[in-house]
Parts: sequence; structure tokens; C-alpha cells
Amino acid sequence: MKSSARSDRSHRLHLLASLAVLTLAAGCGSVPLDPAAPNQFDLNGLWVLDADRSDTARPRGSRFLTQDFPLLVTREMRIEQDSRSMGIEYEGGSYRDVTWGDRRWGIWEVRAGWKDGGLYIFSEAPDISAVEIWRLSEDGDELTIDITVRGEADGRYQRVFTRSLEI
Repeated sequence: MKSSARSDRSHRLHLLASLAVLTLAAGCGSVPLDPAAPNQFDLNGLWVLDADRSDTARPRGSRFLTQDFPLLVTREMRIEQDSRSMGIEYEGGSYRDVTWGDRRWGIWEVRAGWKDGGLYIFSEAPDISAVEIWRLSEDGDELTIDITVRGEADGRYQRVFTRSLEI
């Protein structure tokens, strides 16, 4: 019974987060973001996918999508974060750098910063856009990322990672 209630609550939270992402995606240029990370928002370390609590990402017909968003398919990622940016090394060798504020990255216009305790990353290219909301648990050991992609391979995904205790 407790597991079912937790699952229903998790599903409702996922739906609310998806609705918030869609609302934000419609007006991402107008959403004010703070370029300074909250003190407790520390992503440094190795993060491992909790597959049982994550959506299976099977973007329809777009290798381009998983190439630009390896977050949709990775099972682990190593993050180095500082006051200006974070670097993410995904399983298999892909790498992504996210700088706080506005930045052009290839064909992408990327805007990243904090709102309501979460990290928001807006990415826009001519034919595709994405909104990511990264949230840490209170203890900092769980990372939930809601991703909404609009374009040739529309989709909404939630990925849940746990911080690995490296030796």
C-alpha cells in the first residue's frame, strides 16, 4: 500500500513537473534565472541512473537528439561543478559543458541558471528546443531531471540518478 501511494505521488509530481516545463518552454526567454548556484546545490561527483525510477528514453527516429542530449540514454555521468559552469562526462565518453547564463554552443542557444531551488537549462536550435529542470534531494544524494524536447522528436522524460560513493 505504501509503495502504491508513493508511486501515485511520484506520478503526480512528474505530471506537475512536465506541465511546468511545457509552460516554461513556451516563454523561456521571459523566465528570470539566477546565475549563482545555491550553496547546497552541489552536483560534483559520479551519478548513477536509477533505472527503475527513470523513463526509458526511446526518442523516435532521431539519432541527433540522443547525440545532443546524451542525458536521455546515459546510465552514469561524472559532473564537475564550479561557480561559473559544470562539465558533464557521460558514459561512453560524450562531454557537455554548461555555463551559467546565456551562451551559444554550436547551433544551440543555451540559457542556464537557478529558479525555485532547481537548475533550469533552456536549449534552442532552429528545429528543436529542450527544457531541463535539475532538482537535488534535500540530502543531496538524489538528482531528478525532467526533460521536455520539442521538435521532430517531441518527448517528456524524467531521469533519476543517485550519487555514487566513490572509493
